[in-house]
Amino acid sequence: MSNVAKAFCAGANIKEFQNKTSQDFENNDIFKDLHDSLYEAKKPIVSAVNGVALGGGFELALLTDVIFCSE
Repeated sequence: MSNVAKAFCAGANIKEFQNKTSQDFENNDIFKDLHDSLYEAKKPIVSAVNGVALGGGFELALLTDVIFCSE
């Protein structure tokens, strides 16, 4: 295995937000539908995380019922 650190999801690129207003976020909340779908699912949701899960990736994993993780 190489010495390069791998990440499952490091979250959002904060630099992309610098010119956005709060209204921009309200009008284009792509994660709200995903969040609501996972939260309201009638069946168990299983996630597999291979690497570091930070920020939004960590939040996404926490929405699932079972998390399988690599070292």
